[in-house]
Amino acid sequence: MVASNIAAGNIDQVQSLIESGAVKDSLTILSGNDDKRLKKEACWILSNVASSKDWRQVGYLVEEGVFESVFQYLSISYSDYQAIQKAIECLENIFEAGGENVKQNFFVEKILKEGKLDDILRAGQVVAFGPDAGLNNDFGDFEWYSDLSANPVTPRERVLVHIVKMLQRWFGAEMNAKILLQDVLSGFGAVSLG
Repeated sequence: MVASNIAAGNIDQVQSLIESGAVKDSLTILSGNDDKRLKKEACWILSNVASSKDWRQVGYLVEEGVFESVFQYLSISYSDYQAIQKAIECLENIFEAGGENVKQNFFVEKILKEGKLDDILRAGQVVAFGPDAGLNNDFGDFEWYSDLSANPVTPRERVLVHIVKMLQRWFGAEMNAKILLQDVLSGFGAVSLG
């Protein structure tokens, strides 16, 4: 808890945390430790560091493999929605550090150039359906039954809506938004494009 509180501090405090090795340890814990409590703390630390939006600090996260660690975590975690929410916020904070112009955002471009968008889609499917969900590219017909995004009730629904909104904001221009959402939500049946 102490490290995540320091990570929420000012830029100098965050830099001290980076220099202490705690951030690198968090990346290792997130991708390679079985202790759910430690993974949750790692999600908080990484999200808080990314929220500094300091290019040097966010660049450090990316250079040290934050995308890989977060994607690995999201591909196997589907029940601790508070930790999952923090992992998604970490990604979002990184994208925000790159600037509002999506077409000139270094971090969004990195995801696209490295073919990591499927990893985010996979995270959405794991949240929606569990860790055995496959990445479904057969979109078929999709019916929108209710406006989940206006009223997510369960923690799972809130995380799912967060993922969808992040995808719409940062990657909607790269893909047909409806197809992107269908890929994440096919079978879930309860999200509005609105």
